[in-house]
Amino acid sequence: MVLNARWLLPVVLAPVVLGCAGVTHRARFEDLPTSHGVDAARLLTYYHMGLAAWRERDEYRDTGWDLRYFGSDETNTLGIAHERGSRLFFAFRGSQIQKSAVDRRLNFQFQPVLLSFDHTPEPVRVHRGFLKKYVSVRDEMHAIVEASNKPEITVAGHSGGGALASLAYFDLKRAFPDRRVRAITFGMPRVFNRAGAEIINRSADRFLRVVHGNDFVPRIPLRIFGFRHAGTKVILSRGRWYQLFSYYDHHPGYREELERRAGEEEPWLRGLPEA
Repeated sequence: MVLNARWLLPVVLAPVVLGCAGVTHRARFEDLPTSHGVDAARLLTYYHMGLAAWRERDEYRDTGWDLRYFGSDETNTLGIAHERGSRLFFAFRGSQIQKSAVDRRLNFQFQPVLLSFDHTPEPVRVHRGFLKKYVSVRDEMHAIVEASNKPEITVAGHSGGGALASLAYFDLKRAFPDRRVRAITFGMPRVFNRAGAEIINRSADRFLRVVHGNDFVPRIPLRIFGFRHAGTKVILSRGRWYQLFSYYDHHPGYREELERRAGEEEPWLRGLPEA
């Protein structure tokens, strides 16, 4: 069979198109209702919480945050917990693709597998590698929640950290129904199958998924493997029309765009809500 060159481009791009389609809930950053309670400074604060989780340290950027680290060396997973006012915050480290063979291996274990800790009638399946990472710190996270009397929980993360935040959101909402849980993620890949995404979308306003420009990470794994995005997609900025993918938009694009929008020197230091 000879393929006409006129049809070659659509055939080549078909997986990309299939991988990008199908988002139900979306809003431009400028159009977010005030009820969502986020502005550029606050989003930048959540982003920096993910940076605070990059490695264990005594303090982070003179924030005064009282950070509790938890993690697993076996899965190269690290997170932080922080209490402020009526809220308990969790943030997760993004994937260390360049330095960690463990992360490279787990990121490519994208077979959808049943949630090991969920008992719903819906067949919820998730990214196998990210599930392994989350399960490795789940018991420690639950212990932190049980020891806290905070009624509000916010989970955050960038890239692979956002994937872990999405699993934490799904888990904590069901394990602790007396707490109000929300998630803020940046440039996260797909994690859930359709059933899992539909459960999250029942309260899509509690899950904000920030996407910047032509960031390529939110487009993987492809939908043809059964993965779907969930929550409300917040479009931080439009990508260049002539680009399909951009690593710069993934990093450091989110930080630089939020800093530009905030318009002040380190305004994120005051960005965390008390309640």
